Amino acid sequence: MNTVKFILAIIAITISNSLWAYDFYAVNDDDTIYYNITSDTLPYTVEVTYKALYDSTSYSGAVSIPSLVNYDTKTYVVTRIGDCAFLKNKNLTSIILSDSILNIGMSAFRNCLFLTAITFSNSLETIESFAFYGCDALLSITIPASLKSIGREAFMFCGKLQSITVDTNSLYFKSIDGILYDYDIRNLILCGSAKTGTVTIPNTVSCINEYAFYLCRGLTSIVLPLSLKDIGKFAIANCTGLTQITIPDSVLNIGIAAFTGDTNIKTLYFNAVNCNRPLFLETNNRITNVFLGENVIRIPGAFCANCQLLTTVTIPKSVKFIGGYAFSSCTGLTSIDIPDSVIVIGNSAFADCINLRSVTIGVSVDSIEDNAFSEDKAIKEIIIKAETPPHTQDFTFYRMSSDVSIYVPCGSTDLYRSDANWSYYQNIIGLMPYDLQITPNDPMMGSIKYIQKKCENDTVIIQALAKPYYHFVCWNDNNTDNPRTLILFQDTALTAIFAIDTHKLTVLSNDTNRGSVSGSGFYTHYDSVVITATPKSKYEFVKWSDNNTNNPRTLYITQDMVITAVFALKNSIKENQKDESVNIYPNPVQDILYIDNGEQIINKVEIYDISGKLIKCIPVNNTKMMLPMDDLCKGIYFLSVYTMQTKEVRKIRKE
Repeated sequence: MNTVKFILAIIAITISNSLWAYDFYAVNDDDTIYYNITSDTLPYTVEVTYKALYDSTSYSGAVSIPSLVNYDTKTYVVTRIGDCAFLKNKNLTSIILSDSILNIGMSAFRNCLFLTAITFSNSLETIESFAFYGCDALLSITIPASLKSIGREAFMFCGKLQSITVDTNSLYFKSIDGILYDYDIRNLILCGSAKTGTVTIPNTVSCINEYAFYLCRGLTSIVLPLSLKDIGKFAIANCTGLTQITIPDSVLNIGIAAFTGDTNIKTLYFNAVNCNRPLFLETNNRITNVFLGENVIRIPGAFCANCQLLTTVTIPKSVKFIGGYAFSSCTGLTSIDIPDSVIVIGNSAFADCINLRSVTIGVSVDSIEDNAFSEDKAIKEIIIKAETPPHTQDFTFYRMSSDVSIYVPCGSTDLYRSDANWSYYQNIIGLMPYDLQITPNDPMMGSIKYIQKKCENDTVIIQALAKPYYHFVCWNDNNTDNPRTLILFQDTALTAIFAIDTHKLTVLSNDTNRGSVSGSGFYTHYDSVVITATPKSKYEFVKWSDNNTNNPRTLYITQDMVITAVFALKNSIKENQKDESVNIYPNPVQDILYIDNGEQIINKVEIYDISGKLIKCIPVNNTKMMLPMDDLCKGIYFLSVYTMQTKEVRKIRKE
């Protein structure tokens, strides 16, 4: 029984010690502060601690930590804020540290959500990791001259932190525009999460520390210097205000998830010449544009992995290495052109690009690593410029169909067909050694079609296809053959010349003694032409041969046309003309247009706008009608009235 009691006593003491972590407490300015003795011999020292771990109510309001505290006939110097001393305290609003404080321990003020201000000791030397982590209400901090080191993520998740200032006498840190740097301005340590606008980093900075700009949602631009070499992990993550970023030539290392998270970066300018560490953008599916600098040698691993909105990427001719997973799961890519400079295509570099249809592989590619194009089942053709088959692995093109067209240089087909991996593909085709580029002078007018390509004698048949209302004129070397057979002896570029169709308009007079006409000529398709009938003395213009009576009259030319002006002696046909002419009123019109064709049945009425576009077509089958016009915009329209024998066109003004 005594043994059991002894064990229970030991357990009770252990539990008590774990719950009540302080050695003693003392009152300072009406605040009860708890202490642990760190030295019970001269010099006597203590650290501030918690009453009980996770006790969030031990401290409240504004708390001042003294330099000295008396206990058990001894006077102790307060030198440290202990680990977790104020952890998760929900009532603490401000803290003043006396000049005796040398060290702030790990997680000392972590998640003090309502802590708005802190006055550091002028003797403070160290702030340990996570010391102010999650102090969301903290607005600003001033680093004393004595401070030598700041631990990892000491001020992370301080969402309202706007600025960091440093005592001008500090030999360890500097502040520029509210951002914390080391003394030599080589390392950018921290930018407050609440900072807004544009940040231009000085040209001396070579490293951006991990989490430096983490959650800086108000920043709209960060200008990285040409001196920059290292970007730490999560350094610019979750910066939702950024829409683009430019990586300078000098960058060598980019940490994990440096630009990921909740981000709106859509455009990336990547100029880093030889970046060896991976640039992880795998959670950034908003990237739509990537521009690689002309001096880039290496595309890092996982460079744009899972950037599903990326539809095109141009790899510059300077690139030699494409890293593993560089463009994996970029489902928006439909084609990729790997330039002649590239030597190695890394593992899974283009894996799971499920919409990739066409791949061109440059002449210098020696190795295509495992799974480089795995699961790219949509690929229809691969053009390979290398005469010697590039080295591949068993799963380089995993699950790609065996009937994909593989185009290789002339004379290399046997090498590819006998290669252990390339021989799997049944459709290996020799390509011409010369490059042929054929383009239309205007893609709106026509296009080009390759009818036949032959490797053996370098022969190709091409055809120019004109679109409606256009026609093929000639090739830019004045050859007019279409289709055309070419035998190539060198790289060749040709342009197909297309032109808009032309039509002949012939305007005649029924009797040149009665009147003259104007407007004849050649016009391009849909030109507007004004034709005029001018009667001589004693004669008058009656109508055109299509019964239209407008004079002058605007025609829209869509084909060859012949039209005749009818002249007659004055007063000889007025009564007959009145019987046959359509009465249209009012003109100008606002709401309702009245059309009266006497005794002749109107079949239909059409309205065209001034460009010739059909706006309305109304069947009538009556001699009269009311035509609503209130749904049309103000302007000039052309009204065509059709009967069984005639068509009459009038110009109408809508007001």
